[in-house]
Amino acid sequence: MPPTEDAHLLDYRCPRRSLLARVSKWSVLALLALATLLALPLLAYTRRQRHPGFVVGHGDGGQLAIGLHPERHVWREPRVLVFNWTVTKGMRTPDGVEKMVYLVNDLFPGPTIEARSGDRIIVDVANRLENETLALHWHGLQMKGHNAMDGAVGITQCAIQPGRSFVYDFTIGDDEHGTFWWHGHSQLQRGDGLFGGLVVYQPGGERAVEDEVLLLVGDWFHRSQMDVLAWFAHHGSLGNEPVPDSLLVNGRGRFDCHKAVPARPVVCSQQHLDPVFRSRRRTRVRIVNTGSVAGFTLAVEGGWLRAVAVDGGCRTIVLYIKTQTLSRFANKPLGFVNHTSWKPQPQPLLSLNRSRWDENQLVPFIPSTSPPTTVDLIINNLDDGSHPIHLHGYSFHILSSHRERGRDGWGSYNPFETPPSNMNLEDAVVKDTVAVPRRGHVVLRLTAGNPGLWMLHCHMLVHMGTGMVAALHVGGDLRHEGVEAEAAGLCGLAG
Repeated sequence: MPPTEDAHLLDYRCPRRSLLARVSKWSVLALLALATLLALPLLAYTRRQRHPGFVVGHGDGGQLAIGLHPERHVWREPRVLVFNWTVTKGMRTPDGVEKMVYLVNDLFPGPTIEARSGDRIIVDVANRLENETLALHWHGLQMKGHNAMDGAVGITQCAIQPGRSFVYDFTIGDDEHGTFWWHGHSQLQRGDGLFGGLVVYQPGGERAVEDEVLLLVGDWFHRSQMDVLAWFAHHGSLGNEPVPDSLLVNGRGRFDCHKAVPARPVVCSQQHLDPVFRSRRRTRVRIVNTGSVAGFTLAVEGGWLRAVAVDGGCRTIVLYIKTQTLSRFANKPLGFVNHTSWKPQPQPLLSLNRSRWDENQLVPFIPSTSPPTTVDLIINNLDDGSHPIHLHGYSFHILSSHRERGRDGWGSYNPFETPPSNMNLEDAVVKDTVAVPRRGHVVLRLTAGNPGLWMLHCHMLVHMGTGMVAALHVGGDLRHEGVEAEAAGLCGLAG
């Protein structure tokens, strides 16, 4: 069945089918290489060649798969896990090309945390970068009662200054388990290597497989993300997303050095890789897309993949079928995220200077309800590309996902027109990140029972870096009273 941009998540008892995810058109060749790595055992070796466009360097060896150890966690009682991390930068060759990357305890990618539901996690982070601030976000965890530990700079904390430390201290919820990850949330550091795995096991869960491995798969740029953002923000980019140079699996990849050009020389070593894993046994593969712009397709030749969970512990299988669509209320917008709301001026209105907005015209969307409140959030996308939208502090049900087909799939989209009504109110999948289809929308439902300030943003770094960010305030006080003293101290507010 050919892949489309629209997927509906069905019950896991459906017959086995091939698992396909959305893929950007320009990444097909790189992803076929990934499929080959998954299917064929390869011997690691390095072959150095000279080419006018690159300088010969030394490639790094290494095992691709990160082995996991559920047997150490599923039967024990909850406990406190303490980690001491030092963040630095160093030169590495992830895909054969030298680049300055972020290191945690001299590791790239950073350490993988394995825990069980109910564990308390304490991570002492020391910033040893020369002139950069940092913060860490625990992607997918709801952080109930720990809003100040969420790691969203400018919303829940100020950044950790060079030479200073900060202790992240939070407890994983008793009902939280699955595949998560942590990453930098200050500037664009995630795209240059500040990330790692976070796996939370369900207590007492049966071992249905013999082996478990973690794959951190993502696109990779040879330029720094700040350079990539500068290019994207310049008018010369015409709003087109940047094209990655290669694909990494657990920090390893292979770049064809012959693609280097004299105008942009790189230090490059031609290298081949170890297999992702060698196993004739049934294996659970936990996969995280750590990339900054690209989706990908994952396939195995000579075997099969069945999706058993997405975004944490929601058990499901992904099949590509006809999408479900949204039923509208009354064609009347209640609030805007992607537009500036304004109230009409008193009549008569002959003209209005649009060179700048009158601050008094702004109308915030603040409904008055009693907690806990069920919220339906509609996100429209007028762009010609999809956007992966992530909400901190919450998981949500995806009631509907709709893309306007138009003429040959490229028609215009009007969010005020009523689309066909077909919301899923019975078995909607639960996620913390959703791909909003191009020229379409999603309808999300959540229960606002986790007080705090929570970031809502596009997970494509160049989009987030150019302002595609909002905040969801739930309960409490906008002044964020009661924030931990150490978090307040980062802003010079302690005492």
